[in-house]
Amino acid sequence: MEEHENIPHVEMSQEGKKGFWDLIYKKVTAAINNRYPFSVIFTSDESDEGYSVIIQEKDYLVFLNNFLKFSENLERYETCIEIKALIEKLKEWHTEINTD
Repeated sequence: MEEHENIPHVEMSQEGKKGFWDLIYKKVTAAINNRYPFSVIFTSDESDEGYSVIIQEKDYLVFLNNFLKFSENLERYETCIEIKALIEKLKEWHTEINTD
C-alpha cells in the first residue's frame, strides 16, 4: 500500500475548488514576485506543536502548470494569460539564479 492511499479524500464543490486554487495562486504569485524560497499556504496552531502547509520554490512551476490546466478547463482565459506570464517570470528568476 502506498503512503498517499492513507490520506482521506476531500470532496469539494466546483466553487470550493476555484476558491482553493485561487487562494494558493495568490500566495504563490506573491512568493514569486518577492522571490521567496517558499510560500506558506496555511498555518495552524490548534495544537501545542502547530503546523504549516508550504509550497517550496522548486514546486512553483508544477503548481502553476496544474492551475493553468484547471483554469483552461473552466475557460478562465484571462487567468490563463496571467499564469503564463507568471511562469515566464519564474523562468527568468531561475535563469538569473543559474547564471550567478
